[in-house]
Amino acid sequence: MQNNNNRIAKNTFYLYIRLVVTTIIGLYTSRVVLKVLGIDDFGLYNVVGGVISMLAALGSTMSIASFRFMSIELGRNNIEELKQVFNSSIIIHFFLAIILLILAETLGLWFIANKIVVPEGRLTSVLWAYQFSILTCIVMIISAPYNNCLLVHEKMNAYALFSMLEAILKLIIVFLLGIGGIDKLIEYSFLIFCVQLFMRVLYGFYCSKNFIETKFSWQYNQLQLKKMLSFTGWNFISILANIGYTEGLNILLNIFFGPAVNAARAITVQVESKIALFGRNIQEAINPQIMKSYGANNLKYMNQLITNSSRYSFFLLYVIAFPLFILTDKILFYWLETVPEHTTIFVRLIIFAVIINALQNPLITATNAIGKIKIYNIVLGLTLIGIIPIAYICLKLGAKAYIVFIIQIIFMIITLIIRVYFMVYLINFSVKLYIKQVLLSIFSILIISIPMYIFLELLPQESFIDFFIKGIFSFLLAILSIYFIGLNNDERIFIKSKITRKSNERTH
Repeated sequence: MQNNNNRIAKNTFYLYIRLVVTTIIGLYTSRVVLKVLGIDDFGLYNVVGGVISMLAALGSTMSIASFRFMSIELGRNNIEELKQVFNSSIIIHFFLAIILLILAETLGLWFIANKIVVPEGRLTSVLWAYQFSILTCIVMIISAPYNNCLLVHEKMNAYALFSMLEAILKLIIVFLLGIGGIDKLIEYSFLIFCVQLFMRVLYGFYCSKNFIETKFSWQYNQLQLKKMLSFTGWNFISILANIGYTEGLNILLNIFFGPAVNAARAITVQVESKIALFGRNIQEAINPQIMKSYGANNLKYMNQLITNSSRYSFFLLYVIAFPLFILTDKILFYWLETVPEHTTIFVRLIIFAVIINALQNPLITATNAIGKIKIYNIVLGLTLIGIIPIAYICLKLGAKAYIVFIIQIIFMIITLIIRVYFMVYLINFSVKLYIKQVLLSIFSILIISIPMYIFLELLPQESFIDFFIKGIFSFLLAILSIYFIGLNNDERIFIKSKITRKSNERTH
């Protein structure tokens, strides 16, 4: 267990290096892309990508299945079964890519051409961007089993390096836009496809050199293949509902408010993904251990990992989310210069959704590890898809655009309750312990955040120096809240001992 904890800590460190580099590059890239493409084209590219994401839902589900089955077999140290799982994953992903191509060139193409609100004269460019987005998505689907190999084997150092390289390449292509007089929207979508294709080759080369199971052959276990397809089929329901409501809200905003609001939502989604990474990094480091602990039938350790990763994910999120909530206006201004309308309220609301999702991620991983997901996914799918009709009714009645985020937050709370209930049913998960160690700790910190927010709002923020001081102050308040309210006595003693040891080492 000590070795596992050390591995988790080391992998979390690698992922945080990745996070810092990719976040800095990604934020700057978004700023430049928004400036080069313009608000309308930026919004249109994200709408097009959203349609592809809905069609690629099955590919996302199969990626989860391959990660689950590979982790379980590696936890059992069954190399032969691991090889067969990888072969089955490659075969299934290949056929999924073909299915995506057919759906994208029929239903998807019709939807883009007839239902999306596109400024006059931009339809041809949007259709070209759509075609390159299809190719990009196909490459990502085919790459999924290789990407999972790095995560299953916990090679987070290589995973971090590849992610940083991809971010750098996406930054480089932004400065190539406009060369040769090509339409910038078309050129951007084509260059994104080229980056993804290059990364696919790189992942494949690394895996073939380091992991024996990635030597692909057409030999596979038919029973294993059926299990993976069954898992994918049932998981597809909740994944489709999740992507459906996410991109469905994007389409609703396009229909009711036009591409300018889509640009605001696109910026918000990027902020959401960056914030979520602060909690997801430790989750990605723990996920293989949760899967492997179930494969080894070590349920006590598995439950401990679920509880701890929920708490620590929130802590890591909070130290970023609280200052961001306080300084949203200024951060968006310094980042983008031209801030699309509605972006500030969108970002502040999405912070709450990110926190709730961070609590759900360990429960999702654990349920997937167990594999009994039929009723679970049906209930979750029906719950999540309810977001769309309720959002539509509210917008039809004249509600403001931000109502879609409030509805999303309410449904996230409902799904969190559902996931906890199913964990009780599947592995006799302790709700009392979860409430005591996770929810009460989080609720206490959020309550104390209210007077801290009021106090910080009274501080001036006219100049950049004011902004910087306010940011540092809010960051320190967040850390102190976690230390004195969120952590238990044993954890505080552990931190003190580590600090004292490091201090003594430097002294000597």
